[in-house]
Amino acid sequence: MRFVDKSFVVTKEIQLTIRAVTEEVEEINENKTNRMVVCKVVFKDMEGEMVISELHIIEHEYYDLLMSTDDMFTVDKPLNEYRLIDLFKVIDKMREDRENASTDEEQG
Repeated sequence: MRFVDKSFVVTKEIQLTIRAVTEEVEEINENKTNRMVVCKVVFKDMEGEMVISELHIIEHEYYDLLMSTDDMFTVDKPLNEYRLIDLFKVIDKMREDRENASTDEEQG
């Protein structure tokens, strides 16, 4: 072994854990004919910088739920319409169902 004094430019892929403090709906595309809502959700850090984004396709039973007056929504939710808070509740439900499905698969 010998000591050297050289500099190198090296590209390294690293993983960081970044804490998101807000979740925002950045884009909504609704198609009532096809009974579908596509939305882009963005998670942001303390400085307001985007950490990651997710694309959610709300269709089939989730679309029906979003347009309903189900008990999961506040009493004043209009039928066949939705508000931002309703959209988040359905997205949370989709995430929960997806997580439960993957847990069930792992258990066998």
